[in-house]
Amino acid sequence: MFPSGVVEESTSVLTSARLDVDIAKLNKGDVATYEVALTIDHTSPPYERCRWGRINHLVRAELQLPNSKGQTVEKGFTLNTLPRTITTNDYSRTHRSFSELLGPVILHVCSLHLTVGGFLHIGISLPSPAPNVRLVCITLSIVQKTRLASRKRPGHEEDCPEKTVEFHRVEGSELDRFMGKDERAEAWIARLPHDNDVRPTTISSSQTPIRVSHRLEVKMIFEESDDGPDEESKVGKKKKPQKVYLAAWPIHLVSCCCIWNSLLLPPYSDEDPLDSEKIRTSGLQLQPENGRLAQFRERT
Repeated sequence: MFPSGVVEESTSVLTSARLDVDIAKLNKGDVATYEVALTIDHTSPPYERCRWGRINHLVRAELQLPNSKGQTVEKGFTLNTLPRTITTNDYSRTHRSFSELLGPVILHVCSLHLTVGGFLHIGISLPSPAPNVRLVCITLSIVQKTRLASRKRPGHEEDCPEKTVEFHRVEGSELDRFMGKDERAEAWIARLPHDNDVRPTTISSSQTPIRVSHRLEVKMIFEESDDGPDEESKVGKKKKPQKVYLAAWPIHLVSCCCIWNSLLLPPYSDEDPLDSEKIRTSGLQLQPENGRLAQFRERT
């Protein structure tokens, strides 16, 4: 649904294949299995289920018999896209800047699995903030932007309202402990929002009507106090309105289904070096040892 209120629905075929079978060679009661290769283009729209719309995929098989009504079977599946380079998943970035009151600001974020619902390591260093500055809180958020493109009205696009999801906050005693250190440097580990809160980032080559992008925001809320009695309480220092230091940059979140350890498979030989027949004839059996993983040992 577009922010303007227009609702669109469309269906397209990504790929298809045809297999001709000689049914005369099949006998009554036979069960036949056939393999068909379906090539899906890398520009195909990935699975999506955000607030503004859904993209679902189905595999449909149609059986057509002569002089008989055909049969159709459908099965849903999830199509995820993955960037070509592994550097998107293995992420590291350092942000350096200067603030008049906070002084030098150094932020470092890194992750070995920058996926939806993954872990993010955050390091913050404030070497020399002003003595009259007090940090109120530090927050980390993912800002998600969604753009919709019409398939029925070529060239028509609409930007949806941005969604901000805060996933980590530092305040109270934890923040006081951070400011109490001489070097004023600390690191935390935070879990990124799950797929019900944020969706994977759309890769640039996807020709999809729902395009999602993200940026990471780090906010430091602080306050400054002046010397002199407070006119209201006459105690302590006069406080000024709170200020916000904001650092933000684009970030690419891979689907939680796409972890490199799960996608990079080991090489396989043409023949199974330890098939069931060899195990039976060589007299091997499976035995556990000291609670470890079971191992093949020769029967004595």
